[in-house]
Amino acid sequence: MVRLIQRVAILGALLLPFSFVPMVAGAVTSYYGSNYSYDYGTGADYAHWLGVHDGESDNNGAYAIYRRTSTGSTDYRLDDPNGSAAGDGNSPYGSRISQHHVCESQVGPDPCGIYVYP
Repeated sequence: MVRLIQRVAILGALLLPFSFVPMVAGAVTSYYGSNYSYDYGTGADYAHWLGVHDGESDNNGAYAIYRRTSTGSTDYRLDDPNGSAAGDGNSPYGSRISQHHVCESQVGPDPCGIYVYP
């Protein structure tokens, strides 16, 4: 039994340095039905881009609510300008996107996907 505990301790000591390696963030997507908002990842040129896609022909528009690192808790809105037709609403911004989610315009409160954090 002592030998097993020693082996587990040695294995844990060998693996410990790898447990603190940070995960590399990438592009993330928020979904609501067939609608989604997406960022373009964390590369120097892409961390400032956001897109929104209306994937439903239901006459309810899709839009993204997002925040930028430079403005803290201020919410911004990006619409998909052409509804469910081909093409998405997208735009570059001056600072990194810190979080976003997609919403669908409806009568009453608009339902939204979960916030995602690039």
